[in-house]
Amino acid sequence: MINYTPVDGRAPTLSHYLLDGRVLGEGAYATVHEGPRGYVLRILIEGGDSNTAKIDCASYKDLSSFIALTWISEKQQICRNAGTDLYQYFTNEHGSLSLSDFEAASVDLMRLHQRNLYHMDIKPENMACKFVNGKPRLSFIDCDSIANAAGVADAAITYPRENLKPRNVERICPSGKADDEYAFLLLLMMVTAGSFCPVYSRLAKPQAEKEEEQNKIRMMVLDRSTKFAHQFVKPEHRDALIKFINTPTDANALKLPLHETIDWRLGLEDRIHRQLFSSKLKRRNSV
Repeated sequence: MINYTPVDGRAPTLSHYLLDGRVLGEGAYATVHEGPRGYVLRILIEGGDSNTAKIDCASYKDLSSFIALTWISEKQQICRNAGTDLYQYFTNEHGSLSLSDFEAASVDLMRLHQRNLYHMDIKPENMACKFVNGKPRLSFIDCDSIANAAGVADAAITYPRENLKPRNVERICPSGKADDEYAFLLLLMMVTAGSFCPVYSRLAKPQAEKEEEQNKIRMMVLDRSTKFAHQFVKPEHRDALIKFINTPTDANALKLPLHETIDWRLGLEDRIHRQLFSSKLKRRNSV
């Protein structure tokens, strides 16, 4: 936390915080700075769109897994610090997460969809992990991408669904629920695989990979989807989930919310198994 002593009785201004607040991250449109009292400041860079917010955060701020951004000037936003983004979390080997750690976020994503609202940009860089009382809390960040169905244009928001579709399938049409669930499902698959796959970040970008590389990515995802379905998905929904991953068209989109197809009790068992394995490994290394 950054502390400032008022000068001549005047309270510090936003520029004081920005002057010394270390940069926590930088994206294509904004930089994120450490702010005061557990908050972060998001500053749009040159060329960034100050009109990116599509939905008033009041529409979802009661869903604690979504970190609402508040505009404080034309180019500056403030929000609470949700922790380390998942991309950094995995690549820096901060530890491991289990499926059950994502259950609360999955519930809130389902509730968001029930309001006809969609995040539209789910990827490891746009989720964060913060430990509270020793337990991980997962949150969706960069929520100014949230839109309703009527506000979604025919844009390249549909990747990674678009990037992973078979070659003989025409362009995927934007569909908020299917887009969000496909991206979130891929993230869950990578987490439960036991190691983070940086391929996911390439899928979350609109540029196409070389066809040979894309085929490798597709086969890896399909292989992991079968394992994930048989390990964590309720039996009656396994075939539908694998079909959705294999051919992610709107026709194959999940009929139920993704959250309701997953057996979260198995996710809890997976976390206990990982904790026991980690404890054994630590004891073995200490000998």
